[in-house]
Amino acid sequence: MKNSVISKTTKSILTVKNLCKKYDTFYLDNIGFELEEGTITGFIGRNGAGKSTTIKLILNIIKFDKGEVFYRGEKFCDKRIDIKRKIGYVGEHQNFYENIKIKNIYKFVKGVYKESWNDEKFKYYINSVFDIDLNKKMKELSKGMKTKFLIALALSHEPELLLLDEPTSGLDPLIREEVLEVLYDCAKKQNMTIFFSSHITEDIEKIAERIIYIDNGKILLDCKKKEIHVRYKKINIEQLDKEAFQELKSIGVINKDYILFDVQNVKKDILNKYKTEKIMLDEMLIYLRR
Repeated sequence: MKNSVISKTTKSILTVKNLCKKYDTFYLDNIGFELEEGTITGFIGRNGAGKSTTIKLILNIIKFDKGEVFYRGEKFCDKRIDIKRKIGYVGEHQNFYENIKIKNIYKFVKGVYKESWNDEKFKYYINSVFDIDLNKKMKELSKGMKTKFLIALALSHEPELLLLDEPTSGLDPLIREEVLEVLYDCAKKQNMTIFFSSHITEDIEKIAERIIYIDNGKILLDCKKKEIHVRYKKINIEQLDKEAFQELKSIGVINKDYILFDVQNVKKDILNKYKTEKIMLDEMLIYLRR
């Protein structure tokens, strides 16, 4: 029998190894990564890239064809119920009966988690942070208020790991900022690990320390955000002479007034001669999709 425990000597809280899932028109191909305690990882990619599928495979909401998931060194499928109590989850399409009062949803979730539920924390988020009326029905809440309510539920059983699937999608900028601030505080003040999927690169840019980029079912990039800013750069086209322009054009991507490129592919004399600028995540995606 295979050993279902991996080394516990690292700071890794979640290890995903070679996850695969095949559908008629889509294949999630050997997805693997580790999440360290107390960090925020942004999981980015366009709609349909495989973000939601990956999260649902991790949580065993859908079954993978191949691969393994470990939580603090223990195989997820061996202790699925116990481990799920330590994980908070907010999905983009979590459905509740629209006519039910949210206070009844709160009572139900509180009963499920029992000993791990922190009612003081829940009331803090509901009353002091998000200002939500528990007497309202689900159908009476805006998309933003529903998201904030679900985040309050997820945080109030004090998870070690929080998985979020497009939590800021469709929200107005003020509510997005409010949600991001709460998530950042959870990681920095409570040592919570957050895995945050989004196609909104601006949100990932604000709070994530590490970026995992998935496209068409494959992970194309996995590195710390600061490493992206070191490795990927842009140069304003106006300052380039003809020779430098042709050189950069051959290995980079033209985006408006700039050429985006990987510094590892550029001659040092060009980097020394011209002023480079930091690339943003949305620009990096344009380069990687070339």
